[in-house]
Amino acid sequence: MAQNDLPARESETSVETIAARLEATDAVPVANVILETSDDDIVRQCGRSATALAAVRIAWRRTQRGEIDREDACSRLAGDVELDLATVAHAEAMLEYSICSPAPDEEIRALRRAIVAGHEILAAIENDRANGPRLSGSVFADVDPSLAALATLPLDRIDEAELRAHLQRLEADLEMARLGVELYAAVHEE
Repeated sequence: MAQNDLPARESETSVETIAARLEATDAVPVANVILETSDDDIVRQCGRSATALAAVRIAWRRTQRGEIDREDACSRLAGDVELDLATVAHAEAMLEYSICSPAPDEEIRALRRAIVAGHEILAAIENDRANGPRLSGSVFADVDPSLAALATLPLDRIDEAELRAHLQRLEADLEMARLGVELYAAVHEE
């Protein structure tokens, strides 16, 4: 039985409500996918509200690379639903175990650096500069050899549309690295 087929109790709070109260609405699509693809036993053991909060915390961390403090979140939601810190922590651990891990932090940082470098090259082109930014090719050669090669070309020889398309691919790669392959695929399947 899929998670969505479980009857929701009136006293339980949805992902959307929790995310809105925590000012984390950008995490809703990913949090919903985490819940939809998770094992129904997690909701049965921990309750829908605790599992929804755990999903929002995971989604926020994976999409924004920030942290929603568990204790603060439970306190802020206290008026809507009663949440136990230990139960939320247990739900979060179970959800994390059930979804694919994100890429290592170094890989994520390298992708972000490549994207920043690509945007710097693009900004130089858009501002009709004669010379591009000084970028150390060795820093990007491991992550993105084509970007390292672009950094050595005169700006008038760089195809702006091709660079934009390449940046879009890098940004998709970064999102996949942050979410994990399986979660990324599930989010983009909808």
